[in-house]
Amino acid sequence: MPPKKRTFRTQLYEHVENTHDAPFGDLSTLEQSKHVTRFFVNEILRELYPAIVPEDDDEVEECLVDGSGDCGVDFIYKYDDGVT
Repeated sequence: MPPKKRTFRTQLYEHVENTHDAPFGDLSTLEQSKHVTRFFVNEILRELYPAIVPEDDDEVEECLVDGSGDCGVDFIYKYDDGVT
């Protein structure tokens, strides 16, 4: 694999280890799920569609809804796209 082309999984694992000083595999499944969602929102979705992701990290955190009984929903955010 070329050095510049890192996979999502590799980048996620590195991010978790750098920010939490713990390997991804040592986290609970709920913590892993929240990290995957947060990482996807901040690193992928924000790059592709910057207007639909909250700018404030605390607001991103409030949009994480992962847990039992959530019907597979992990992130909810309503944005105003300026269309009238």
